[in-house]
Amino acid sequence: MDHVQRGKPTCRYVTGLLALVIMVLASEGESERSELPAYPLYRIPVRVHVGTSSLALDVVLTYLREVNLIWRHQAAICFEFEVVRHNRTEDDGFDIFFKPELEALPGYKVISGLHQGDHDIQVRDVPDLYNAPPAIVTKGARTTAHELGHALGLQHDERSNAFLMRSGHQGIQLQSHEIRIARGRAALKTLPVTNRLTCRPPRFNPQNVMSTAVSASQR
Repeated sequence: MDHVQRGKPTCRYVTGLLALVIMVLASEGESERSELPAYPLYRIPVRVHVGTSSLALDVVLTYLREVNLIWRHQAAICFEFEVVRHNRTEDDGFDIFFKPELEALPGYKVISGLHQGDHDIQVRDVPDLYNAPPAIVTKGARTTAHELGHALGLQHDERSNAFLMRSGHQGIQLQSHEIRIARGRAALKTLPVTNRLTCRPPRFNPQNVMSTAVSASQR
Protein backbone atom coordinates (compact mmCIF):
# COMPACT_ATOMS: atom_id res chain seq x y z
CA MET A 1 0.00 0.00 0.00
CA ASP A 2 1.21 3.49 -0.80
CA HIS A 3 -0.07 6.30 1.36
CA VAL A 4 1.05 9.65 2.70
CA GLN A 5 2.36 9.55 6.23
CA ARG A 6 4.34 11.94 8.38
CA GLY A 7 8.09 11.59 8.68
CA LYS A 8 11.31 13.57 8.55
CA PRO A 9 13.06 13.70 5.16
CA THR A 10 16.60 12.33 5.05
CA CYS A 11 19.65 12.75 2.80
CA ARG A 12 20.37 9.03 2.58
CA TYR A 13 18.76 8.73 -0.83
CA VAL A 14 21.35 10.83 -2.70
CA THR A 15 23.81 8.13 -3.76
CA GLY A 16 21.20 5.64 -4.94
CA LEU A 17 19.12 8.32 -6.62
CA LEU A 18 22.07 9.66 -8.61
CA ALA A 19 23.01 6.16 -9.69
CA LEU A 20 19.54 5.50 -11.04
CA VAL A 21 19.37 8.91 -12.70
CA ILE A 22 22.52 7.97 -14.60
CA MET A 23 20.99 4.63 -15.60
CA VAL A 24 17.75 6.28 -16.70
CA LEU A 25 19.58 8.88 -18.78
CA ALA A 26 21.81 6.21 -20.28
CA SER A 27 18.75 4.19 -21.29
CA GLU A 28 17.82 6.70 -23.97
CA GLY A 29 18.41 4.95 -27.27
CA GLU A 30 19.79 1.83 -25.65
CA SER A 31 20.18 -1.33 -27.69
CA GLU A 32 19.34 -4.95 -27.07
CA ARG A 33 22.96 -5.38 -25.99
CA SER A 34 22.62 -3.22 -22.87
CA GLU A 35 24.00 -4.96 -19.81
CA LEU A 36 21.66 -6.02 -17.05
CA PRO A 37 22.36 -6.08 -13.30
CA ALA A 38 21.37 -9.75 -13.25
CA TYR A 39 20.45 -12.48 -15.70
CA PRO A 40 18.14 -13.76 -17.02
CA LEU A 41 15.65 -10.97 -17.61
CA TYR A 42 12.29 -11.98 -16.15
CA ARG A 43 9.30 -10.76 -18.19
CA ILE A 44 5.95 -10.78 -16.39
CA PRO A 45 2.60 -10.23 -18.16
CA VAL A 46 0.47 -7.48 -16.61
CA ARG A 47 -3.00 -6.39 -17.66
CA VAL A 48 -3.67 -2.71 -16.96
CA HIS A 49 -7.39 -2.05 -16.58
CA VAL A 50 -8.45 1.51 -17.43
CA GLY A 51 -12.20 1.16 -17.86
CA THR A 52 -12.97 3.52 -14.96
CA SER A 53 -9.79 5.61 -15.18
CA SER A 54 -9.82 9.35 -15.93
CA LEU A 55 -6.33 9.23 -17.45
CA ALA A 56 -5.54 9.82 -21.11
CA LEU A 57 -3.81 6.96 -22.86
CA ASP A 58 -0.52 8.80 -23.30
CA VAL A 59 -0.29 9.32 -19.54
CA VAL A 60 -0.90 5.62 -18.83
CA LEU A 61 1.77 4.62 -21.34
CA THR A 62 4.22 7.07 -19.75
CA TYR A 63 3.58 5.54 -16.34
CA LEU A 64 4.17 2.03 -17.67
CA ARG A 65 7.37 2.85 -19.54
CA GLU A 66 8.80 4.44 -16.40
CA VAL A 67 7.85 1.44 -14.28
CA ASN A 68 9.99 -0.72 -16.53
CA LEU A 69 12.89 1.73 -16.23
CA ILE A 70 12.75 1.37 -12.44
CA TRP A 71 12.57 -2.42 -12.37
CA ARG A 72 14.60 -3.44 -15.39
CA HIS A 73 17.67 -1.37 -14.59
CA GLN A 74 17.84 -2.38 -10.95
CA ALA A 75 16.53 -5.95 -10.83
CA ALA A 76 16.42 -7.29 -14.42
CA ILE A 77 12.65 -7.61 -14.11
CA CYS A 78 10.26 -5.99 -16.55
CA PHE A 79 6.56 -6.15 -17.23
CA GLU A 80 4.84 -6.83 -20.52
CA PHE A 81 1.92 -4.45 -20.09
CA GLU A 82 -1.35 -4.79 -21.96
CA VAL A 83 -3.79 -1.90 -21.54
CA VAL A 84 -7.42 -3.07 -21.53
CA ARG A 85 -10.77 -1.48 -20.87
CA HIS A 86 -12.54 -4.51 -19.42
CA ASN A 87 -12.28 -5.79 -15.82
CA ARG A 88 -11.60 -9.42 -16.70
CA THR A 89 -8.55 -10.91 -15.01
CA GLU A 90 -6.45 -13.88 -16.13
CA ASP A 91 -4.59 -16.59 -14.26
CA ASP A 92 -1.09 -15.49 -15.24
CA GLY A 93 0.91 -12.44 -14.24
CA PHE A 94 -0.71 -9.50 -12.49
CA ASP A 95 -3.73 -7.24 -12.94
CA ILE A 96 -3.61 -3.50 -12.20
CA PHE A 97 -6.67 -1.25 -12.02
CA PHE A 98 -6.29 2.52 -12.44
CA LYS A 99 -9.07 4.47 -10.72
CA PRO A 100 -9.79 8.18 -10.11
CA GLU A 101 -10.00 7.56 -6.36
CA LEU A 102 -9.38 4.61 -4.06
CA GLU A 103 -11.58 3.81 -1.11
CA ALA A 104 -9.95 5.08 2.08
CA LEU A 105 -8.91 2.57 4.71
CA PRO A 106 -9.29 3.06 8.49
CA GLY A 107 -6.49 5.29 9.74
CA TYR A 108 -5.50 6.62 6.31
CA LYS A 109 -6.73 9.86 4.78
CA VAL A 110 -5.57 9.19 1.24
CA ILE A 111 -4.68 5.91 -0.46
CA SER A 112 -2.60 6.19 -3.61
CA GLY A 113 -2.07 2.48 -4.21
CA LEU A 114 -3.23 -0.82 -2.82
CA HIS A 115 -2.10 -4.41 -3.33
CA GLN A 116 -4.77 -6.96 -2.41
CA GLY A 117 -3.50 -9.86 -4.46
CA ASP A 118 -1.88 -10.66 -7.79
CA HIS A 119 -5.08 -9.82 -9.64
CA ASP A 120 -6.27 -6.88 -7.53
CA ILE A 121 -3.62 -4.16 -7.60
CA GLN A 122 -5.17 -0.69 -7.48
CA VAL A 123 -3.50 2.61 -8.35
CA ARG A 124 -5.00 6.07 -8.00
CA ASP A 125 -4.90 7.99 -11.29
CA VAL A 126 -3.00 10.88 -9.72
CA PRO A 127 -1.26 9.65 -6.55
CA ASP A 128 -0.75 11.94 -3.57
CA LEU A 129 2.93 11.64 -2.60
CA TYR A 130 5.39 13.82 -0.75
CA ASN A 131 7.84 15.64 -3.01
CA ALA A 132 10.77 13.88 -1.41
CA PRO A 133 13.11 12.86 -2.80
CA PRO A 134 12.99 14.99 -5.97
CA ALA A 135 11.04 13.01 -8.55
CA ILE A 136 12.70 11.59 -11.66
CA VAL A 137 9.62 9.60 -12.67
CA THR A 138 5.93 10.45 -12.53
CA LYS A 139 4.05 9.83 -9.30
CA GLY A 140 1.82 7.35 -11.10
CA ALA A 141 4.83 5.35 -12.26
CA ARG A 142 6.40 5.37 -8.81
CA THR A 143 3.18 4.22 -7.13
CA THR A 144 2.64 1.48 -9.74
CA ALA A 145 6.22 0.27 -9.29
CA HIS A 146 5.75 0.30 -5.50
CA GLU A 147 2.59 -1.81 -5.67
CA LEU A 148 4.28 -4.26 -8.05
CA GLY A 149 6.99 -4.50 -5.42
CA HIS A 150 4.37 -5.79 -3.00
CA ALA A 151 3.19 -8.24 -5.67
CA LEU A 152 6.78 -9.49 -5.91
CA GLY A 153 6.94 -10.15 -2.18
CA LEU A 154 8.39 -6.90 -0.82
CA GLN A 155 7.35 -5.18 2.40
CA HIS A 156 7.51 -1.51 3.33
CA ASP A 157 10.91 -0.09 4.24
CA GLU A 158 10.56 3.28 5.92
CA ARG A 159 14.26 3.90 6.65
CA SER A 160 14.85 6.28 3.75
CA ASN A 161 12.75 8.42 1.45
CA ALA A 162 14.96 7.13 -1.37
CA PHE A 163 13.54 3.62 -1.19
CA LEU A 164 10.90 2.39 -3.61
CA MET A 165 9.19 0.56 -0.76
CA ARG A 166 8.97 3.67 1.42
CA SER A 167 5.33 4.70 1.82
CA GLY A 168 4.03 7.95 0.40
CA HIS A 169 7.29 9.30 -1.05
CA GLN A 170 8.92 9.37 -4.48
CA GLY A 171 12.02 7.23 -3.97
CA ILE A 172 12.71 4.48 -6.51
CA GLN A 173 15.75 2.69 -5.09
CA LEU A 174 15.70 -1.08 -4.50
CA GLN A 175 17.92 -2.73 -1.91
CA SER A 176 20.02 -5.81 -2.71
CA HIS A 177 17.95 -8.07 -0.46
CA GLU A 178 14.75 -6.77 -2.08
CA ILE A 179 16.13 -7.60 -5.51
CA ARG A 180 16.82 -11.18 -4.39
CA ILE A 181 13.29 -11.55 -3.01
CA ALA A 182 11.66 -9.96 -6.07
CA ARG A 183 13.62 -12.09 -8.53
CA GLY A 184 12.69 -15.23 -6.62
CA ARG A 185 9.01 -14.37 -6.97
CA ALA A 186 9.43 -13.18 -10.56
CA ALA A 187 10.96 -16.52 -11.54
CA LEU A 188 7.61 -18.11 -10.70
CA LYS A 189 5.60 -15.59 -12.74
CA THR A 190 7.83 -15.03 -15.76
CA LEU A 191 7.10 -15.76 -19.37
CA PRO A 192 9.44 -18.38 -20.89
CA VAL A 193 13.01 -17.20 -20.42
CA THR A 194 14.82 -16.19 -23.62
CA ASN A 195 17.99 -14.28 -24.44
CA ARG A 196 16.02 -11.05 -24.75
CA LEU A 197 17.33 -8.07 -22.77
CA THR A 198 14.24 -5.87 -22.98
CA CYS A 199 10.47 -6.15 -22.66
CA ARG A 200 8.26 -5.14 -25.53
CA PRO A 201 6.67 -1.67 -25.17
CA PRO A 202 3.26 -1.44 -23.47
CA ARG A 203 0.57 -2.39 -25.96
CA PHE A 204 -3.12 -1.73 -26.31
CA ASN A 205 -6.04 -2.31 -28.59
CA PRO A 206 -6.96 1.13 -30.01
CA GLN A 207 -10.59 0.06 -30.13
CA ASN A 208 -10.60 -1.06 -26.52
CA VAL A 209 -9.20 1.82 -24.48
CA MET A 210 -10.47 5.11 -23.09
CA SER A 211 -10.55 8.12 -25.38
CA THR A 212 -10.02 11.38 -23.48
CA ALA A 213 -9.42 12.67 -19.96
CA VAL A 214 -6.56 13.78 -17.72
CA SER A 215 -3.73 14.92 -19.98
CA ALA A 216 0.01 14.54 -19.48
CA SER A 217 0.19 18.09 -18.17
CA GLN A 218 -2.10 17.14 -15.28
CA ARG A 219 -0.37 13.97 -14.13
